[in-house]
Amino acid sequence: MTTTPIVALDVSTSKVALDLVDDLGEACRFFKVGAELFTASGPSVIREVQARGAEVFLDLKYHDIPNTVAGGVRAAAALGVRLVTVHAVGGPAMLRAAVDGAGDQGRCGVLAVKRETAFRIVAGCPRTWREKRGRRDARSSAGIDARRSRRRRRRLHSRWPGDHGCAR
Repeated sequence: MTTTPIVALDVSTSKVALDLVDDLGEACRFFKVGAELFTASGPSVIREVQARGAEVFLDLKYHDIPNTVAGGVRAAAALGVRLVTVHAVGGPAMLRAAVDGAGDQGRCGVLAVKRETAFRIVAGCPRTWREKRGRRDARSSAGIDARRSRRRRRRLHSRWPGDHGCAR
């Protein structure tokens, strides 16, 4: 099995992002475009990265009604994006819609992400075990390729004072 590194283009302008892609050249052929860069530069930055022979991971964490998520993922797949993210908390119908919107799974994969730790802390007690298990079951039944998590943040949260014994 080979590992393909993905370099995050977490910058605010397409010029800075494309300079980084050019600087890395053949050393990296897979790049993540997140919300800040995509909002600032639009789909053109994806096309520019692809024009340089690289793949794109669009990290927008879609979370909306199923029809809207399907449309967003379909549009991303039409751009030639290789991976997109959706929020796992959207439930089975939304996750299935994302997979359906991606079309041919051989080309555009869907990654489910969990809620960020900071959101859980602000919202109070973290989800119960049953809710987490339900989302895991929803991911597998919807055909989600994988999920991305932030292990380090989970460790930090586990030591966060005032847990109140809530299940993780």
